[in-house]
Amino acid sequence: MKKKKVTVREIARAAGCAHCTVSRALADESCVAAETRDRILKAARELGYTRRRGNVIAVLIPAFQEEVCYYNTRMLCALSRALDREGFSFELIPENHIRPLNEKHIDGAFSLCYSGEIAKKWSELNMIPLVCINDFSYHTDRIYSVCSDDRHAMKEIVRYLQEQGHRKIAYCDRLSVKNLNHFRRRKFFLEFAENASLSAFSVRTKKEIAELLGEGITALVCPFEMANLELYAFLKHAGRRIPEELELICWDVPGITEELNLNGLSVKQDFDRLAEEGIRLLKELMEGRSGVRDVSVPYRITRRPAAGKGPAPGR
Repeated sequence: MKKKKVTVREIARAAGCAHCTVSRALADESCVAAETRDRILKAARELGYTRRRGNVIAVLIPAFQEEVCYYNTRMLCALSRALDREGFSFELIPENHIRPLNEKHIDGAFSLCYSGEIAKKWSELNMIPLVCINDFSYHTDRIYSVCSDDRHAMKEIVRYLQEQGHRKIAYCDRLSVKNLNHFRRRKFFLEFAENASLSAFSVRTKKEIAELLGEGITALVCPFEMANLELYAFLKHAGRRIPEELELICWDVPGITEELNLNGLSVKQDFDRLAEEGIRLLKELMEGRSGVRDVSVPYRITRRPAAGKGPAPGR
């Protein structure tokens, strides 16, 4: 059942002030004294108040880095478009600046951070419903998640590699940030590879990759959006013809992946659906609905057209 809407007058009674003052505070008008505003916002959060129209959403993003990350920009683009369609206003807040959220009325929040740290400390700082994209959830603190289905992706990848006759495969484990998706992808890949009787090796350094190239691996799985072509250049410099001698599977990046002449699988996270499911989930939390659950979104996996590749040695 939906929870009854909290009114401005109820907040006024709880905060001990006039309802017109509450209205001004919730609209972030500067004429309200800071102490009074804090008292009103605290009462609004404790009562579970949400605006009837024009809800304001906080979007927490990773701290800005010098390098552009395709995943971050693509996920933010999909979420901002979906929020606009739903009529939400939103503010972008770097993950290291989440304390000031209590200084204004925010109805709900998304976290696009994936280090696992936001969910751990959120309940200590805020009482706002939070939906994490590709990160951990803590249901007791009203923190839920929408994640790409890594189990589904790894099952399809291993099935494809087995069908193509690969028997010796390397899994690139060199992501700098150890997050939920990172651990799940590695776990599921190694489990499915073992069940398929494939020899799978987890590698982290270029030296380890070079050693396995010398031992006859025929496929390398890089489970992330490879916007940085350093690894691809390393493989080419090592003398491996891609895809004739080495099958390289990575998550697609428009404008880059199609220029690498990769055969095999096209693997993409469904950013638009992640955003849509995240908004649906956050609306349920803001309305106080029961039975709310985390959401798993399948990857978009398709076969690329073959480019006349013959079987590589050792397959």
